[in-house]
Amino acid sequence: MTIVPRLALTAALLGVLAIFPPATKQGCPANASEWAYPDCDDGNYITGYWWHSESWVPGLIRNDSQFVNLPPVMRGRAVWYAAGIMEATAEVRGLSLSGYIDGVASMSCADIGQSYWISRMETAPEQPLWEGPFLVVDCPQLDDVYAIIVGREEVVEVGWKTAMRWAVMESEYDPPPGGWQVLASRLAPTDSMPPTVVLSTWFPQRAEFYARALEVTLDPKPLYRNQNGVVSWRIDGQNWVSFSPPGPFRVPVVTATEPRREHPTAGQATATPDRATIPVDHPRRITMNFGDYAVAGVPLIVIIFALVEEIKAYGLTGKILRLVSLAIGLVLTFTYQVALLGQPTDAGGWFTVAVVGLLYGLSASGAYDFLDSRFPPK
Repeated sequence: MTIVPRLALTAALLGVLAIFPPATKQGCPANASEWAYPDCDDGNYITGYWWHSESWVPGLIRNDSQFVNLPPVMRGRAVWYAAGIMEATAEVRGLSLSGYIDGVASMSCADIGQSYWISRMETAPEQPLWEGPFLVVDCPQLDDVYAIIVGREEVVEVGWKTAMRWAVMESEYDPPPGGWQVLASRLAPTDSMPPTVVLSTWFPQRAEFYARALEVTLDPKPLYRNQNGVVSWRIDGQNWVSFSPPGPFRVPVVTATEPRREHPTAGQATATPDRATIPVDHPRRITMNFGDYAVAGVPLIVIIFALVEEIKAYGLTGKILRLVSLAIGLVLTFTYQVALLGQPTDAGGWFTVAVVGLLYGLSASGAYDFLDSRFPPK
């Protein structure tokens, strides 16, 4: 390749770098991982984000995780709303607090309109002293759910009146910073309660995130309605569904003469879900954007161009060079995916890696073929 095509190639590479300049944020060390420093947050929720610079969230959860069926009895932290906010939220949602101690916010939107009971662990760590019922009137928004449950270890948020009453009971003038350690129950307390679950460790194992693709289609925004006291949601963009509280807890009994059945037999009733669901396909569209895959701010395609050019210096040309370009594109794309985004967990993720790798490799070899055909060596 003579000086003219080399200059043309250099100009093209500089143009790519001008379009996708290296990210330089104040406070973000060079070559630092995004999850290591809040200042390195790139603003892409799909690949993870810093929640108010407080805790790292590994991705954006989907609607079903915002409406997850929580354990009947949970342990974690309780914080509080400012004065008047809980009452105003109940009024906006068409819910009456009459007959309830106060309103609360659940960690799942599926619980709005249902009852909670709370026991502060400081008052009776071994023998819970339950108070309630409280009415669930609110829940976290989608991008707050994971950070509030896992980062702050919350299970419930109470109203200002409840927070002040608890503070007075503890001879304090204000609620304690960070709130209280509590048990929250979705069931009315009885002598036999289900096992307590630590919500901050339970939720990450069940949270569903959007796949880390170059482009995703978000779930429809959930819509709320309250018709004559019946709360329902439109989650899939089509159907209105209502959620039911958990059924009464029964202590399992296992006898030697009748072993416990692990699977239902013919004629035996099976458990029904909390709500009727209709399978909905969540489409994924794959588009090509060279700037989405970058290392230290340098697009991966530029690195592939440089490697292919270096290999050409050793005399590789023609079909062999094209195969080498494809291999470099696939290897670097796969390595980038596993090292920075995590190993794909489904066929769609692997397909995306393969397509991006092929396109990168073809782009590199095709560009040089284009230049060589128009600027042959003299």
